[in-house]
Amino acid sequence: MIERKIKFILNNDVKTVTIKPGTTLLELLQEEYRFLGTKKACNEGDCGACTITLGRYNKNTGNVIYRAVNSCILPAEKINNCMVVTVEGMGDNPEKLHPIQRILYDNYGTQCGYCTPGIIMSIFSYLANENDYTYEELKKSLEGNLCRCTGYVHIIQGLKKILNYYNEHAKSELLDFLSTGISKLKELTYETKDVENEQHLIKNIDGYYLVKSLDKYLEMVNKLKGKGLFKVVAGATDLYVVGNIAKNYFKNYLDISYIPELKKIECKDSNLIIGACTSLESIRTDMTVLDKLPILSKVVSKMASKQIRNIASIGGNIGNASPVGDCATALVGLNARLVLFGLDGEREVSIDQFYKGYKETVLINNEIIKEIKIPLEESVFHSFIKSSKRITLDISSVCSFASIHFQKGRIGISRFSFGGVAAYPKLSISIPTKIINQRIEDLDINLIASEIENEFTPISDVRGSREFRQVLIRNHIIKHLNRLQEEYKR
Repeated sequence: MIERKIKFILNNDVKTVTIKPGTTLLELLQEEYRFLGTKKACNEGDCGACTITLGRYNKNTGNVIYRAVNSCILPAEKINNCMVVTVEGMGDNPEKLHPIQRILYDNYGTQCGYCTPGIIMSIFSYLANENDYTYEELKKSLEGNLCRCTGYVHIIQGLKKILNYYNEHAKSELLDFLSTGISKLKELTYETKDVENEQHLIKNIDGYYLVKSLDKYLEMVNKLKGKGLFKVVAGATDLYVVGNIAKNYFKNYLDISYIPELKKIECKDSNLIIGACTSLESIRTDMTVLDKLPILSKVVSKMASKQIRNIASIGGNIGNASPVGDCATALVGLNARLVLFGLDGEREVSIDQFYKGYKETVLINNEIIKEIKIPLEESVFHSFIKSSKRITLDISSVCSFASIHFQKGRIGISRFSFGGVAAYPKLSISIPTKIINQRIEDLDINLIASEIENEFTPISDVRGSREFRQVLIRNHIIKHLNRLQEEYKR
């Protein structure tokens, strides 16, 4: 296994280090640099104790984009040419508390302190990246941080004080510190360019490979075939959970997350087209999505946490083939189509034909998902429901999506998709036949729900029994149709 040399900025210091494939950023911070303020707790991206700030320089805009990420599930290779800020380096004076730290401390927002560095870094990331601070978005930035001691009351009180402080002081105290790192990051980005990447593609046999074009992807697939198992990764947020828990690593990793064609959002031919490597958080906040298909933003906002959404990709959520993938379930309801790309060229498939069984898809011969095409239609009602034990950062017991066409008060073609009720996200066959051509206000919702609740035969597991899930299916149908009637009355 070939180790890889990467270069990055750590708390304003340029670092060069050689790492083994499969190394996480958290392991690098603790074992190589002994930065122990970034904590290891769940090691699955669930608690946020390991949160750091990751900055990437955009050559096109000249800006650095800062993101809060979970270092425990971030491949260390992804910080090449990036800036990493940890709790030890968030200010220019290590002997003095940063204002965020001081205000949270003054408001009793910490007790044992184990989770506090992650909370601090989530707040720091939000303030460093946003120009217009809002309390609701600042609070949302902490949805991926768990605290077992304080009960959150004092943390929330501290947030309000922090927001007031930065509204009064602008960004000066943040930018004075970050500006030095920004200039170094610009130099680093231009200095390294793609040279090390090209050498790595040619010389290395085993390891972690970053490719920056679809042609390079095909080239690497041909080189890696027959050299042991390799895994295609984008965000790797799910893959590295498995690695941390089961110690299940691959001989080679092929990272496609830097391919520009896979990171686009655009409207074309009455379709919303989203590149497969587009991050979930980018989809949540994208103005095109918010304008043309706002329900998709609402779906994504209920997924994972901001730290995970900053890295996780929409293609990964689909390709992971989870029975309860929230985004995948919604896309089935939206009648999306997938453009697949591989050694045999491109082809299109409907997403509801993409899944063959539990964790099985129609991908063949090293195909990847290139983009998602979602038809944009008029006179359509959309509704998404997620039932889980926690509001955020939780896997659904059952999730469902309704897409209902209507005209002159009568229901036309509709699609109802469910996750968590079968081996993969599935469409309901029964519901559309029960409601088509009916007047919206005349729907006997309870009767329809009772006749259809047994269409699926879910299993029992840690997220709910079979009986519980069947009750949820019924309740989801009722809620979707109630929403339809309420919307129509307006």
